[in-house]
Amino acid sequence: MSSAAAAGAAPADDAGARAAGLIGMLADERAVIREIAESRIAALGTSAAPGLASALETLDDRDAQVRLEGAFRRVALPFLQAWRLSVSDAAGPGPPAPDAPAARDPAAELLALGAPAWPLLHRTARCGNRIVARAAERVLADAAERLAAMPDQRTFERLRYFLSPLLARRGDAAAGDLLREHLSRTLADARTGTARVRARAEEELCFLGTPAEEFLSDPARTPELGAAERDALLRSVKWCLFPDLRIRTGMSMDGWERLSWRERHERVPLWKRIAGEDAVPLLMRVMAEEPEDIVKLSAVVALIEIGAIDGAAAPAGVPPPVALRVLLLEVWDLRRKSEFGRALDLLDMLVRELPGDREVRVEFGITLRHAKRFDDALREFRTALGLSGPRPKEAAVGYQLALTLLQAGRHEEAIVEFTRYLGTAAGDTALARALWYDLACAYALSGRPAEAIDALLASIEKGFRDREHLVRNDPDLESLRQLPEFRRVVDALDRAAAADGGGAK
Repeated sequence: MSSAAAAGAAPADDAGARAAGLIGMLADERAVIREIAESRIAALGTSAAPGLASALETLDDRDAQVRLEGAFRRVALPFLQAWRLSVSDAAGPGPPAPDAPAARDPAAELLALGAPAWPLLHRTARCGNRIVARAAERVLADAAERLAAMPDQRTFERLRYFLSPLLARRGDAAAGDLLREHLSRTLADARTGTARVRARAEEELCFLGTPAEEFLSDPARTPELGAAERDALLRSVKWCLFPDLRIRTGMSMDGWERLSWRERHERVPLWKRIAGEDAVPLLMRVMAEEPEDIVKLSAVVALIEIGAIDGAAAPAGVPPPVALRVLLLEVWDLRRKSEFGRALDLLDMLVRELPGDREVRVEFGITLRHAKRFDDALREFRTALGLSGPRPKEAAVGYQLALTLLQAGRHEEAIVEFTRYLGTAAGDTALARALWYDLACAYALSGRPAEAIDALLASIEKGFRDREHLVRNDPDLESLRQLPEFRRVVDALDRAAAADGGGAK
């Protein structure tokens, strides 16, 4: 019994007793009684989980078992969620807080649910973000190794939907024979069972993936399938387009290859937006097989945003210019939303594929700076300065390097770099204005007020007009605001704004 279930023995016993009374109703011939039973079992909550797990191992009626499994999934969701959070937290930086509650073992709580935990973990391994998917895969691999004896036929028939994730991860002949027998019976369920059983069987085939695809591809093993039926099942399994996903997205993969690249490109982010992690296997297949680079890269972007892959896991292939622009726009949007980790994953992929592209290096550096990784950002800007290319200009790259030094607190070094690139930015008024203004900030933070005032006056000559930022909002200039000379800067800005025909901002 899980520790969550054991926390209150009497409530758990009561819930178990109520569950036992309801389980028999799942096989009732009246649909309304079956629906009521399923709903009430799910409402019992986590305290009923051990009893439900035991009941799943004794039911022979396939429709009743599928209904009970559906109720169990809803009851077990808190266990799975607690485990996922524990895995994600373990991957994060830093020790637990001193006042953290007493340690729990979410993995033990989940596994204490028994055989029904395996399909939950198997689905997580296929569809979770890369951290929890790898953790789920490790748990399943360990469980498969510990599966010492194959079950007898009666037990296998009752538990085969729960044991299949373990059988698929074993390499021995006995497990292979049982997995093929399971696939044959699951195919029969998908063709002749009730609507609920058919949907569960098709979901099982989809999530088993390669073993199911190989089994269905062999006419000798599936002589009962006609060509059209075989093709439809194979398509669903290949793209892991299980029934629930088809319903949610309203899409199928029929005719996918005949769609234009633009239509395929438009569908990819739609899958991510509607289905989230459930779309991971489908997106992985698109990433692996799509012939058009821009569609493939759209799948890569979606997978990185979901968290299923990082930049290093993206497929090789230099993106075409139009795809590069799409990816950089995505980076800018992620940076705007402060999602620096995912932006860096995209940029890591781009730097790996385009190590000599100055623009990619500069965007990488800017994002690293936003993430407060100043040393890494400086490395990227210095690398970019050593590369040739029309954009961005050398002075613009130098400005980003100097700004990074300023934000890292290395004020004297920043002054040197701002000054170095002032001469090369003469033809770019906006860049010269930014260089002069941030040079003033570096001087102010270095305790050199006279030079800071001169630099601010120069930035005004180049078009700086943000009075509110100058007078109130910029903390770098706090040391100047009480000086008499600062009034001279404000007056100069006001005169310049009036001469422009408007007021300062």
